[in-house]
Amino acid sequence: MRKPLPRRLAVVREGKALIYIPDPRGAVAGGRFEPAWLEVFYNPLMEVNRDFSVMLASILLSEMKGRYGLRVLDAHGGTGVRGIRYLLEAGAEEAIINDISGEAAALAHLNARLNGVSDRVRVTVADANALMYRLKRETPTPIALIDVDPYGSPAPFLHASLDLAGHGAVVAATATDLAVLEGSRPWKAWRRYMVKVERTPAAREVAVRALLGFMARVAAVFDKGIEPIISIYSRHFVRVIVRVYRGAGRADKSLARVKPAYYCKNMGIVAFTPDCEGEAVEIGPLWAGALGDADVASKVWSLALETPYLGSGRHVARIASLLASEYPLSDGTIYYSIAGIASSLKKSMPSRKAVIDELKSMGYRAVETHFSPEGFRTDAPPRVVADVIARLSPTN
Repeated sequence: MRKPLPRRLAVVREGKALIYIPDPRGAVAGGRFEPAWLEVFYNPLMEVNRDFSVMLASILLSEMKGRYGLRVLDAHGGTGVRGIRYLLEAGAEEAIINDISGEAAALAHLNARLNGVSDRVRVTVADANALMYRLKRETPTPIALIDVDPYGSPAPFLHASLDLAGHGAVVAATATDLAVLEGSRPWKAWRRYMVKVERTPAAREVAVRALLGFMARVAAVFDKGIEPIISIYSRHFVRVIVRVYRGAGRADKSLARVKPAYYCKNMGIVAFTPDCEGEAVEIGPLWAGALGDADVASKVWSLALETPYLGSGRHVARIASLLASEYPLSDGTIYYSIAGIASSLKKSMPSRKAVIDELKSMGYRAVETHFSPEGFRTDAPPRVVADVIARLSPTN
């Protein structure tokens, strides 16, 4: 029996979709909106996540057409907005929208009708893991894109999603438990992701690489490897999108990219080589390979600029532009925080432009990073980076 809809509804437009959501006035206390208080979860702050995902999915599904069934799974569907947008904007042929809440399923049904896609939507009410294991046994048509976007950590759902993923399929995962991944709750990170982390100046990238490393290790259990397509950090979430490949050789290749990193406290640097002045604290294991595909990021940038109905189009384009420039340098490197290094060296901060220009003049590659407005990525060794920042400090 289908659960009743929330008593009061509001309507929002997101991308090409018109979506009913529970009246947000019921989730405000003290002037603060908390999406978890809604009868059916909907977070307007995650629109940039969904905009980016839809732009990327339109590129990936277009490339998979003819080789793969263009079927998508939104494992934590809520109102159904993401799955519906995959149909309206990304070229998906069919969407399975799942939620453990009957109220969410009722609202997803209503939103599918509102947007004229009921004939291409299958709404399910199930625990996400139970559904994915069932689909693994029953689904004759492969699922091209599996989207895991829970409230909090994706860790409990990654075994099922990576097991379900076929050769060449895409798994997307969002994490909002940033305090855990960034090192503020190290024991929880160890329990949840089997990774040793602590708070560092490069905590944002450590969070992304911790999640990717965990996914690579989980995929290897099923003799599968991963290749990151897009990895981003944006204020209150981490989003990683990987392609999955079957085969023990693929799994071994992927696992070879999961390595320890080293935090040089007296230099304010995190790197995969312990090039420190003083003791290095080992953290990880982390994904040490490239964070994504620069060509795909460039395509997202172009598409976001050409898509007028995106609510966060300019923001998506700016992130994608930065990703396209930093991904070629991301294999084996972690971004440097000028603030973190200068503070550890007891120096004033030079400008990012000055540091990048100096490193380039020395023959190194150096670019801005999307992780931090004062951070940068380079192939220069840690000691060289620390020397340049110390030398360019305004107090010198």
